[in-house]
Amino acid sequence: MLIKKRGQAAMEFLMTYGWAILVVLVVIGALAYFGVLNPQSFLPKKCQFSTGLVCSDHVLRSSGELVLRINNGLGNDITINNITFESDNSIIACKTDTSDESKTVPAGSEANFKLSTPTDAAKTTTCGTGGADAIGKFKGSRVKGKLNLAYTDLQTQFPHQQQGTLLTDVE
Repeated sequence: MLIKKRGQAAMEFLMTYGWAILVVLVVIGALAYFGVLNPQSFLPKKCQFSTGLVCSDHVLRSSGELVLRINNGLGNDITINNITFESDNSIIACKTDTSDESKTVPAGSEANFKLSTPTDAAKTTTCGTGGADAIGKFKGSRVKGKLNLAYTDLQTQFPHQQQGTLLTDVE
């Protein structure tokens, strides 16, 4: 008789609290599905290059342009030849406008660069497109990707490449 009572108590415990645990798991699953528990949404925006170049401000607009403010802390005047951006999921890709090509940035100063020209027409969404595949459909979402900056040191005339990262919201 005693064995049956212990088994019944265990079964009642599992039936009572099992439903509560199941409800908690469903709620956690729903929160994760709708992005409430996405850890990337809690991270601050950042634009970062390796030593010497500082991305002091940035904005990714839903109209399809990415604007970077780059500060030259290298100690020599530089000419920035090209900047490209590609999101980690390879959906958004862009490069500097032809009007911004070869912009000279003196040592210790900063300049703005606008990226809006598509790097590859085959990409699903490019910074410079309008219409149905415009970047505007991502408004409010978080975008993470890689920046690649090509510049020439005006003192040595050597070309250089710097990699960077960008984590921002589409505004």
